[in-house]
Amino acid sequence: MQTKNLRLLIIFIAYLVPALAGLILAFSVIFPAQTFIYHQSNLDKADLILNPNNSFSLAPSNDFDQIKLELKLEQKPDQDQARQIMLKKGYAAQFYPVETQYNRSSLEYWLALYRGNYYLVRDQIKSLIPTRAILNSYSAVNPGSLKQLSDREFQELTLDKDLAGFHNGSLIRHSDAVFVIANQRKILVASARVFDRLGYDWDQVLISEPESARIHSKAPEPLTETSAHPDGTIFHYKDRPNFYYLINKGRQLKIDQAFYHTYFSQIQPIVIEKFKLNQQNQAWNKTCILSADNACAFKPDSSFKSARGNAYHFQLDPNLKISEIKVTFTRKLSWENLKIFKAKFQ
Repeated sequence: MQTKNLRLLIIFIAYLVPALAGLILAFSVIFPAQTFIYHQSNLDKADLILNPNNSFSLAPSNDFDQIKLELKLEQKPDQDQARQIMLKKGYAAQFYPVETQYNRSSLEYWLALYRGNYYLVRDQIKSLIPTRAILNSYSAVNPGSLKQLSDREFQELTLDKDLAGFHNGSLIRHSDAVFVIANQRKILVASARVFDRLGYDWDQVLISEPESARIHSKAPEPLTETSAHPDGTIFHYKDRPNFYYLINKGRQLKIDQAFYHTYFSQIQPIVIEKFKLNQQNQAWNKTCILSADNACAFKPDSSFKSARGNAYHFQLDPNLKISEIKVTFTRKLSWENLKIFKAKFQ
């Protein structure tokens, strides 16, 4: 009898172990944790970039229910205020530095008409606009705003060997896919979910015939849920209505309304709401105090989760001497998270 019971126990364990292993694996896939590491002594293998002011931004690939921040410090903070961590939510490109002094002429252009052909002119260089779809992606396309060139004026402009493509920041549909134009490349938007998560507007997508789309080479990497918006994207903050912010080479170039309407009015900005104050703080702005072991946990509430954006910006005290950072995003078991996981495969 004992031998039989032992045999049954062994069989039960033999089935239980792989079942538990499968359950753990399934849980890690459906409700994963994502960790980012920074080591001052090994920057080449760091998962995050620590800015000189002790700030950094991260874009996790999953929704989450808790963020845990762990630090190793070279010395103990001398003030309690230095232990406060600020967390903001937004789009990754929103956390680029803002520049107000830059060469505006590099963004300017004008449109010319010569013998029935349209040209895009920048810095005295003319580029032939091959299709009406491309022409319509630029501002001031009405006939009254086009400059009719004389033979002499046409000859004074240098002809670019490359054709003009869609305006930077344009959204185009081609071959049943949607692309964002950035620096003469077309970047594939990986899915409809990504399109929505990055705040784009379906009504702004231009239908491109093959002739127009072929002008742009395809970027090697698509836009995903963790991507920063590419060059040419324009943000418009509702609490700063008189200005627009153009994404350009890792910066936000501040432009006024007149400049936007002259050169970028065909590019629909991504509007960033000003979140209302709740009883404690703004929906997109959370604080946490480091514990004695230099750890801190954020548990985002529903208002924080619903705020638009795909990235999280951490601001630590600039005077902290940091040797290591570990940030872990975790997601709990819930019916809502199961629906999120299912939606990613639809």
